[in-house]
Amino acid sequence: MEKTNDRELPFRCLYECYSRGKAFDPSSVREDLSDLALASIEGTLTYSYSIDQIILERTGKDVRSMDDITAVLVRYGAWQILFSVKIPDYAAVDTTVALAKKYSKKSAGFVNAVLRRLTEIPEEERTLEGRRPEIETGIKPELFGILKKSFGRDKALSVARAFLKVPPLTVRFDPTLIGKEDLIKKASELGMEVSGGSFMPECINIVSGRNLLIKSGLFEKERLFIQGEGAMLASHIADPKEGQRILDCCSAPGGKTTHMAALSGGKADITALELKENRAEKTIRNVERLGITCVSHVTGDARSYRAKSPFDTVLIDAPCSGMGLLGSKPDIRVLLTYEKVMELIAIQKDILDNMAENVAPGGRLIYCTCSVNREENDVQFDSFLDRHGDFCADDITHFIPSDIIIDSERAEGLRRGRITLLPDSDGCEGFFIAAARRRDG
Repeated sequence: MEKTNDRELPFRCLYECYSRGKAFDPSSVREDLSDLALASIEGTLTYSYSIDQIILERTGKDVRSMDDITAVLVRYGAWQILFSVKIPDYAAVDTTVALAKKYSKKSAGFVNAVLRRLTEIPEEERTLEGRRPEIETGIKPELFGILKKSFGRDKALSVARAFLKVPPLTVRFDPTLIGKEDLIKKASELGMEVSGGSFMPECINIVSGRNLLIKSGLFEKERLFIQGEGAMLASHIADPKEGQRILDCCSAPGGKTTHMAALSGGKADITALELKENRAEKTIRNVERLGITCVSHVTGDARSYRAKSPFDTVLIDAPCSGMGLLGSKPDIRVLLTYEKVMELIAIQKDILDNMAENVAPGGRLIYCTCSVNREENDVQFDSFLDRHGDFCADDITHFIPSDIIIDSERAEGLRRGRITLLPDSDGCEGFFIAAARRRDG
């Protein structure tokens, strides 16, 4: 039976995102999110741009001109009518109008009128197929334009369509503590639908029942970590070894820090650098939770931090637009702007330039983002190499699983020290990794 909270809780979460600019993090919601509630939130955020355009076409009303509460209500109700296969039109209208009467009584009639106009759209006309790419994929023009500039129109559309598929939850495990088949069996017995990863051996994908991961205690007991495969690959490319001094800057929440520690057998000397104390605390908690003892923590700005002595490897998980996460974090579609992307590119440049000074001669710098924007990735990395003649691209071919060396273009990129992972071709979130080596002497 559907709970009242399955409608009201999504409305409150959506209001926090649309009206207060707060990113949606399911793990931070105190109440239990049912599958329906989560789908409602993520679906509404994913198709926000599409919904706004359809409402404008069908009713002549511009959602952006509405007051905050009304705008959230009509988007939320519209998603239920246009995209949900489980919610009847009448229920979508009635329950949304009931929310309007509770939170903005004066707008209830208006919300009712807009949503009833949407219910008049024939089923065969509710598809987005064949619409403009931005409407079909729910990516506003300023962001779709970035994809098109990075890949060309056809590939941009393929990538954007792939972002419409909600990705599974990828979980990393330590093979020295539990085997993959054993973990899959335990998760399945608890009611989760599980599969192996796309290309990294030390992970599984939770397709459904992700809420059971924490509730069951499996997450804590088996010392698991929620982490995408691209981020895991970055740690392998960093190639941590016993006795190496490694700096992981912008380290929170500690995914790469703890992974590199595990890959080194707990024998690398890793420093985790983070700007804000509250974020640094997340890394500290995860390091302690996983029983890792080879990590030290420093609070500081990656744009200015200088160590007393240089590191063998510096890994930069740079602040970025997150445009590789449009499938798993649909709030990015709403909150990200072109201006914010440009601000982040400037920050990335400053971090790269400063961190170059922390790399020992002969040492390596690993730069990665969870973005598919070429300006943040290849262009940023090439510009760094142009500015720093003492660095050269470091061939990463031997770190890459053979099944994702999909064509000659990727093979050439690997020789030039970089890889861009994409959801349509690699079965994971978008991610970029590049490696450079500082010349000796």
